[in-house]
Amino acid sequence: MLLKSGKIKKVVFLVVFMFLLVGAAYAEKEQCKNFDDVLEEVETDAEDGVLSSVFILGKMYQEGKCMKKDFELAHKWLSQAAAKGHAEAKFYLGLLYYDKGPKKDFVKALIWFKQAYQAGDTNSMYYMGEAYLLGKGVRKNQRQAEVWLKHASVSNNDPRAHYLIGYLYHKGIKRRQNYRKAFSWYVKSALLGYNEAHYKIASFYDRGIGVRRSSVKAYTWYSIAEKHGYKQQARRKNRLSRSLSADNIAKANKMIKRYMKTIDYPEYQ
Repeated sequence: MLLKSGKIKKVVFLVVFMFLLVGAAYAEKEQCKNFDDVLEEVETDAEDGVLSSVFILGKMYQEGKCMKKDFELAHKWLSQAAAKGHAEAKFYLGLLYYDKGPKKDFVKALIWFKQAYQAGDTNSMYYMGEAYLLGKGVRKNQRQAEVWLKHASVSNNDPRAHYLIGYLYHKGIKRRQNYRKAFSWYVKSALLGYNEAHYKIASFYDRGIGVRRSSVKAYTWYSIAEKHGYKQQARRKNRLSRSLSADNIAKANKMIKRYMKTIDYPEYQ
């Protein structure tokens, strides 16, 4: 059955919009091309009560891509979608209160994250783990933190969850320290582009914690952290650069280049 021209136009608009939403790698001018048309279509559908458009409009106002952020309108539309049972809308409402909006309220954020999880949204698991670990909106509970972080690690392969599990082993929270396990979790996180983990791996190689000491590998990982804006490594990297031979520096540079070519960095920097 052929689509009418109006339907075709709407499909095209939504396809363009989804590209914008996931941050397709276009120049800003190209990225926001036809955005006014996209916004108009989404607004029309949202006003007509189309649930997916109600959610999308709220997310658009929250993220502010190709438009000005408006947290009040984001809250309005996301709340409407959440009231109709939209799981992702509940998650994004949690983010508004957690760290993506002007007014933090960790208690409300955690309520929305729990509701999102119960409705089937797995993105909430990491944030519940972090909240229990750091005591955001709830009393600290390392056991609960570990449960949620491991859920996020297994279900979503979330590098932030990998990192915090490594941190639990590293610091020996509620258990004996296990540097070898900490190192393995930091590596899982780093290989998915989480920059804090790059630095941790470097420091483990630098000091011989949980792994055989290697100045070359320490220099390599300090350099990778530096390339992604991490500043604390400068003194340690400079110390290593003065002690390493030219051959070792060249070996490290090859590893850095290979890593940078093969690893994709999503939203975690």
